[in-house]
Amino acid sequence: MKSELRKTGIDLIGNASWGTHFCQFYQSKEDLLDILIPYFKAGLENNEFCMWVTSSPLVVEEAVTNLRKAVKNLDDYVKNGQIEILDYKQWYTNGGKFDAKEVLDGWVEKHNQALERGFDGLRLTGNIFWLEDKDWRSFVDYEEMVNNAIGNYKILAFCCYSLDKCGAHEILDVVSNHKFALIKREAKWQTVESSDHKKAEKEIKSLAKFPSENPNPVLRVKNNGSILYTNNAGTILLDYWGTQTNQSVPEDWHKHVLAVLRSGKSKDCEIKYNGNIFSITLTPVVEEGYVNFYGHDITKRKKMEEMLLQSEKLKSLGTITAGISHEFNNILAIISGNVQLLQSSYKDHEELSDALRTIRRMTDDGAEISKRMLKFTKTAKDTAGVVPFDINKLINGAIDFTMPKWRNMAQFKGINYHMDTEGMKRVPFILCNPTELREVFVNIINNALDAMPDDGRITFRTWSGEDTVFISISDTGEGMSEEVKKIYLTHSLLRREW
Repeated sequence: MKSELRKTGIDLIGNASWGTHFCQFYQSKEDLLDILIPYFKAGLENNEFCMWVTSSPLVVEEAVTNLRKAVKNLDDYVKNGQIEILDYKQWYTNGGKFDAKEVLDGWVEKHNQALERGFDGLRLTGNIFWLEDKDWRSFVDYEEMVNNAIGNYKILAFCCYSLDKCGAHEILDVVSNHKFALIKREAKWQTVESSDHKKAEKEIKSLAKFPSENPNPVLRVKNNGSILYTNNAGTILLDYWGTQTNQSVPEDWHKHVLAVLRSGKSKDCEIKYNGNIFSITLTPVVEEGYVNFYGHDITKRKKMEEMLLQSEKLKSLGTITAGISHEFNNILAIISGNVQLLQSSYKDHEELSDALRTIRRMTDDGAEISKRMLKFTKTAKDTAGVVPFDINKLINGAIDFTMPKWRNMAQFKGINYHMDTEGMKRVPFILCNPTELREVFVNIINNALDAMPDDGRITFRTWSGEDTVFISISDTGEGMSEEVKKIYLTHSLLRREW
């Protein structure tokens, strides 16, 4: 049975025999899609029953949407019952907790059902992002059980592990229970065989030094101030501090590390370096005695905020100027009225009459100028900060603004978000003040993050009618009472001019 080769769809691997148990260390949603989309496309095309058990950062809806792009007739496969895409709660913790034997028996049952229905075998994957530290040892035992049993079945099993949640010991556990592991280095995937312990240890040390190819700075600092590791982008912070890898952070930043570990709460700060501005989030891992530094370049955002601030200043200036123009116009009206009275009294005095006519003509000219100024400042006041803006970019900007907090929630509570823009019939531009509208979204997101249960999700949905853009923001928290809902539902539409 094991000699029968199956097309994996993954170029680096090629073909693999039934009974192959392999895995992937991923760092982003894109890493998951990069491997899993061709993996399942090949399985569907080769008459295999496919089981995709997913978890944050890739939710079921996103998995379906991206697989449909590669498999145009995906709905036919779904209708035929050849593929199931499930959330981890529907499989790994269906009974409220993880049961290794129950999960393994479930895979065997799915395998037997697949063969009975005429499929060649079972192709599966599971994302282990949901796994808590206390369950790690039992899951390692489960993986060992799978590794020992899978050779007796027509099964290809592919497991996905978040590199951010795995230390050196965890990586070694994973590699030892799989035939090989896929690891991304310098934007290229490579394999590490479980039998090649020296290469595995070398890769582990390399990953410990550079845990992420993230373009943003990522560092880990021990409670004594020493730098445990950094990614390539982390050299920005090292240069900023004037230090080198494996040395300690400066004393003032060491104080930040200790304060964050004592409080057990994340802390945000900003630095300016080489003309750029970086937002740095310090996230504590109290049990292990270190702090993760997550950096994000917010230079563009800051420049946009400054532009919008200038727009707000223009709006305020317009209000002040309009007031002055109005008062000035009143003064001119009084002068003109008094001149008119003088003209009626001294109409026989030629020189004085000429002077009074000149004064009145000048006050009339001044009133006309004032009128034009009032019209201009009213336009400036009404339109300051109001520009055509892509609503989807506006929402993404709000998400970006809250990302330090979001990243912290995602690490400890499994929070993720989903953006659905399929209902947009036209280019999603609205006339708005981006600062004010983004502040609304930021407040909604922050409130939702605070109210989220573990593994919660916030969904942003935008769709358009004839002259209306609709924006729906929903989350999996407890929600509002019916009475409160009635108050707020009337404010759910945003009007715009096409």
